[in-house]
Amino acid sequence: MKRICTLVFALFLSFGSLQAQIGLTDAEDFTVTDLEGNEINLFSILDGGQWVMVDFFAYWCGPCCGIAPDLKEIYEEYGFNEESLYVLSVELEGTDAQCHTFDANCGAEDGQPTASGIEGNGAAAHALYNPVAFPTIILIQPDGQIVNQDIWPFNADIARELLSSHGIEAMASNTLDVDLVQDVCLTPNPAQASTVLSITSASQTKSTLEVYSLSGQKMDAIPVTLQSGINEITLDTEAYQNGAYIIHVNINAQKAATLKMLIEK
Repeated sequence: MKRICTLVFALFLSFGSLQAQIGLTDAEDFTVTDLEGNEINLFSILDGGQWVMVDFFAYWCGPCCGIAPDLKEIYEEYGFNEESLYVLSVELEGTDAQCHTFDANCGAEDGQPTASGIEGNGAAAHALYNPVAFPTIILIQPDGQIVNQDIWPFNADIARELLSSHGIEAMASNTLDVDLVQDVCLTPNPAQASTVLSITSASQTKSTLEVYSLSGQKMDAIPVTLQSGINEITLDTEAYQNGAYIIHVNINAQKAATLKMLIEK
């Protein structure tokens, strides 16, 4: 059940069937800073051709906590913001610390980027969109049109069906451009101090391995020369914290393969 926040009296009233609307048909631009310190600009993402799912929430909101694991699931299934869909949570009035606590308590750690209301400038984004209930989850297509003003009720299955209706499909665990590489494999995965990336290449070529955190921070960039056949590259993960990471195998400035790497120490 959602809750309505009235701006005049700051009262919270329960309701069942009322559908929250944000009152906008076209996106308004905003810039927020996520809990990892990364600056995120909405229009820059849209201009890059991605769809954007924005979760307007409040750190004290029970229903927001309830759907947090489903939202994280969609973020992971659809490519960790590296593919067609970008998932972003924007909080109303809390601090970074309160949002960290929300993520820890609600099963949302290592999920999509989250901007707090205070340090992250989420309050300004809320002022632009003025959601009247929490959570309010919207979907914006790359041209800036808001195609869904309130995805409610929300769970992973409902989101998958909605995204599929717009032609947005989930990413496989590993993606591969067979014209550039024939096979990729990461062993062990999860890793501790190190892991071996095996790449089967059709020819000798120069490549760059890029490792990103789920917040989009580049952790490493490793130039390698691939030989024809199987190549085994040892990645030192000693300095990496526990969690999930994305590895891009780039060949000739093209993304040849994408893998998810887990670190568990």
